[in-house]
Amino acid sequence: MDIAERQEEKFNEIYEKTFDQLEYRWNHDDDFSVKDLERQLQTFYVDEGNDWAGRGLPGQVVKSATIAATEAFLERLRASGRSSGRRDER
Repeated sequence: MDIAERQEEKFNEIYEKTFDQLEYRWNHDDDFSVKDLERQLQTFYVDEGNDWAGRGLPGQVVKSATIAATEAFLERLRASGRSSGRRDER
């Protein structure tokens, strides 16, 4: 397995774990809202840009996968009309 394949494998692993964690939290934490998720995503964007120490390629793969999964989860919530957050759905 070459480096590109390992990076893709790691990206997919982190993406799936992140998406699953977000889904679990959404379904089990009544206080977790879309607004919380949007704030978290903004924090990820800032953190991604703060690479002055040089996290390297493996660290960048993790950051990219985490952001991609969070964006996808947020988009799924919006597409399903659940953009107001779990606590407001009751």
